[in-house]
Amino acid sequence: MIKVTPVMKPVSTECNINCDYCYHKILRILPEKINVMEDKILLNVIKNLSESKQNFFKFIWHGGEPTLAGVDFYERAIKHQKCVLKDRKFYNSIQTNGIAINSEWCDFLKKYDFSAGVSLDGPKKIHDKHRRFLDGKGTFDEVMKSIKLMSEKEINVGIVAVVTKESLGCEEEMLDFFCQNNLFRLNFSPAADFRENGELEDYSINPNQWGRFLFNIFKLWTKRNDPRLKIQLFDSLIQGLIGGESKLCVCRKDCSEFISINHKGEAFFCGRLLDREDFMIGDLNKNPIDYIFRNGGMLNDIQRRIACSDRMCEKCRWLEMCHNGCPVHRLKMGTNSFGHFYFCESMKIILPEIERYLDDYGLIDKERINCYNSE
Repeated sequence: MIKVTPVMKPVSTECNINCDYCYHKILRILPEKINVMEDKILLNVIKNLSESKQNFFKFIWHGGEPTLAGVDFYERAIKHQKCVLKDRKFYNSIQTNGIAINSEWCDFLKKYDFSAGVSLDGPKKIHDKHRRFLDGKGTFDEVMKSIKLMSEKEINVGIVAVVTKESLGCEEEMLDFFCQNNLFRLNFSPAADFRENGELEDYSINPNQWGRFLFNIFKLWTKRNDPRLKIQLFDSLIQGLIGGESKLCVCRKDCSEFISINHKGEAFFCGRLLDREDFMIGDLNKNPIDYIFRNGGMLNDIQRRIACSDRMCEKCRWLEMCHNGCPVHRLKMGTNSFGHFYFCESMKIILPEIERYLDDYGLIDKERINCYNSE
């Protein structure tokens, strides 16, 4: 049976704000008319995905900014899901910048039990530095209004916070801010973009900085000892250390089940690579889902290239927890070849600290940790 988790991008990369670190920089300018996935394509995609025969489907609605498709689009999506999947279970989540969220959106999300991820980098001074409207105005106030509205409607809200240079040294302030606003489901993601000359963008952080940020956040997290506070990356790394499997794509040995689908119904290896035709793995209007995952296809070729880059980690004791990291952070600039994980050093800073913490409770799966010394 094929297992697939569709990352649905109904407006592809189009967005209503202008973040400095957006990985769709070239494609993010909002046109006069938004390109929304047509209903026939939406139905084709859901029908095709249903051929995977799995009993549970998780649809992740992403962007760009997925709310630009409008509530009516998602009403149709729910209708198609119910019609096509019948007795099989399905679940929906949406990742949004929060700008368009209003009472209508909240009523819809609550009615259909959507979980929502909102992009919020921290307190106003951190968030507004890089998340702004097209006119340069910060988005913090609007986002907080939306979060308050969703909280009042008892919608399950998680936070995605991009860590930039402005975040460094502010770990305690950030964690206090999130907890004071009853935001306990957190995912931190590093900003790491490069100029054409190979230098880091001004807002980006290097592996040591990301590692130290995670180290500091982990110490604060354990000190709080608050069971409500969930930090997704730590949960995933802990799962690896105690012998489980991560649910986070960046910590998976194989992340290929998470395929990104644009408004045309075209499938890509990763949502961060929607502008790269060399990472398009099929068209769900034409190609059956088993064709996309079949040996000899583009996805299989990408997997082979990723596996080759994994060989440099064979003697690393953290291999089963890190798996050489996210393939996007291994791509060699200007190529479709994969190298070493850019944030390898970061993992070697945070993983020993998590290991020490778990070892105090006798929870470590020592047989799973590679017996070789770290290189």
